[in-house]
Amino acid sequence: MYQIGQVSEVLKTHGAQLLLPVALLHVAAFFLGYWISKISFGESTSRTISIECGMQ
Repeated sequence: MYQIGQVSEVLKTHGAQLLLPVALLHVAAFFLGYWISKISFGESTSRTISIECGMQ
């Protein structure tokens, strides 16, 4: 909580500008996690890796 409190004003003024880049980062991680793992692993493992990459 302390670290978020230090940047709370920045988040209030620029938070909306961060939504699109953060969303795109996660979507890209889902897709890349799936397709790159698909090279070496099966469907089930690729889906699992995709979820893990996208959620982090």
